[in-house]
Amino acid sequence: MIIYDVGIMVFYTTQKGIVYQYQGNAETAAKVERSENDVTVSRWMMDIPPSPTCKQFGVFEGNVDRCQIVTWTAPSTVSIEVSGAPAGTGGDNSVRGNGIEMYNLSTVTPETRNTSHYFWSQALGPGLNDKPEVNDFFYDQILNTFLEDKEVLEAQQQFIDTHGKPSEIDINADAGALQAGQTLARLIEAEAQLSIPRKNPVSLTQVS
Repeated sequence: MIIYDVGIMVFYTTQKGIVYQYQGNAETAAKVERSENDVTVSRWMMDIPPSPTCKQFGVFEGNVDRCQIVTWTAPSTVSIEVSGAPAGTGGDNSVRGNGIEMYNLSTVTPETRNTSHYFWSQALGPGLNDKPEVNDFFYDQILNTFLEDKEVLEAQQQFIDTHGKPSEIDINADAGALQAGQTLARLIEAEAQLSIPRKNPVSLTQVS
């Protein structure tokens, strides 16, 4: 399964809990782009070995050019695009469609002060979605990932409810998440400035 955040995927974890770091992630700097209400973190990793999943399905025979694009849109939607193409055919200006593509969309909406609804979807590009066994495999992988994320998120919320929000240590890989946080804080402040105080409700007995 793959663990995502706005800093882009760093680790690949098998269902047995063995962790691999994708070759190219640590060596390739991510590009962070920020507009008014969204933040995009992207990275091209050129001429690297294919991921264990691609090897498993024999998608590529040699090295690949891998692309990872994560876009956060305020207030709480994240889209993820992962693609791979034969080495030498990728890059910012490359033509898509000669490799594999995977897309994920996640959005969260509050239910109460400390609970939320989490919606997600996963889609495969044309190089994979015509193979039922591949669809089933990725569905199981992504579902297991989100069920594990659910356990972690619930544990984090329980800790915050009990102890308050802990201090944080920021690193370079947090650049996208930090900018997303700054954007969200700005939007919350702007919304608060526009809030109109509620008037006292009028009782029906006061209406003649």
